[in-house]
Amino acid sequence: MNIDGSTIPKCPKCNTPLFKPNDLYGVSFDMDKWDGSDIFVFDNLPNLPIVTEKLKNILVKNKLTNIKFEDISKAKF
Repeated sequence: MNIDGSTIPKCPKCNTPLFKPNDLYGVSFDMDKWDGSDIFVFDNLPNLPIVTEKLKNILVKNKLTNIKFEDISKAKF
């Protein structure tokens, strides 16, 4: 979903989101449909892994490198 909670239009054949680059600012998801996993992806944005704050803190504490964290509500696509 877009940050305002509206569904992002997608291709009916391949499920790819239909938006122009830089058109999408922030994403959200329905918490009622979340299974509670610490890491997951959206069906139509598989290249955007989402992690919980808990997992982010573990990764930072263990000094993993080559990871950039960004608030999904402020992400620019």
